[in-house]
Amino acid sequence: MEYTNKMNQNLALKSLQELVSCLNKNFGGKYFIIDGTLLGLVRDGGFITGDHDIDIGMWVEDYDITIIDDFIAAGFKYERKFGTPSTGLELRFRYGDIPIDLIFFHRETDHIWNNLYTAQGQTLKAVSPIFSLEPANFLGLNVMVPSPPKKYIETVYGSKWQHPVKIWNYKYCQQNIKPVGSIFWKMAYPLKKAYWHFRQGSIYQSASPATKKIIFTDGAFDLFHANHVALLEEAKSLGDRLVVGVLSDECVANYKRLPVIPQDERLRIVQSQSCVDEAFILNAPMDAKTMREIINTYNITTIVYAGNSTPEFYQEIEEMGLLIRPIYRTGTNTSAIISRIIDRNVLPNNIAN
Repeated sequence: MEYTNKMNQNLALKSLQELVSCLNKNFGGKYFIIDGTLLGLVRDGGFITGDHDIDIGMWVEDYDITIIDDFIAAGFKYERKFGTPSTGLELRFRYGDIPIDLIFFHRETDHIWNNLYTAQGQTLKAVSPIFSLEPANFLGLNVMVPSPPKKYIETVYGSKWQHPVKIWNYKYCQQNIKPVGSIFWKMAYPLKKAYWHFRQGSIYQSASPATKKIIFTDGAFDLFHANHVALLEEAKSLGDRLVVGVLSDECVANYKRLPVIPQDERLRIVQSQSCVDEAFILNAPMDAKTMREIINTYNITTIVYAGNSTPEFYQEIEEMGLLIRPIYRTGTNTSAIISRIIDRNVLPNNIAN
């Protein structure tokens, strides 16, 4: 199949966040990132531009039919099943517009295998060298990946795995697969593969400069603390350049309290972080018009918002698929620091008003 429907990467991250949350409930440590999703992590630090789905693997001995119920309960749509646990199982789900393939791997004495299935019901067997699993971080999510990941990737994509492709057909491009099943299919497959490659020519893109991903986040950043650092570092990990709006004293006072640290000093603190490329005082109405102006001025491609609600400021952006929500961090926050200071009678009580 030649994929032309490119998934929105911000919605894909939201889907992966929900996927990880779902699987961690009953299958924590038993699933791992594979194929195109793993290639994106290793090569690009995130999803591949132009990818169409999320690829997840599990060991077949960890399969339990209740996993389908878990996915459905978490808001995923169960689309279909290919094969069986003994013959090579693949489950297909969808979260909104994002397809998810869950593939089950068999461990033999000297190799690992899984099956792939064509739209016509034909079977392809993928064989990999023995691999174990190791932890990795995918855009702020703790996941497992084949170890070593580059060896697995080269097995699947060949020695040119670092070179982006302009067209991809897993039936004819994946390096470690072979046809299984009927004699006719086994005989026809090499001819179909050769003809497809003859028609396409080179599948690789010509070298061209990549489009930079520019990330934006905002906040008061009052009494700067470790969770502020974590937010900025995670936001930067999503792209090439991080722009930060430091809310003015007036903006913060309108929705929360007058900041303890004046805006110019808060700006200087944020600018001093190595992960921040540019920061400015954001002193404008907190509405969709202001957000559109920021996007146009700084050529923003993604907005990161760490709150646990959706203010009007972000609603239009979320509908456009530009908003990413990191996992909400509990623990230290500015209000807690102020309360701690008050409890110790270091400052007068009216500081929190």
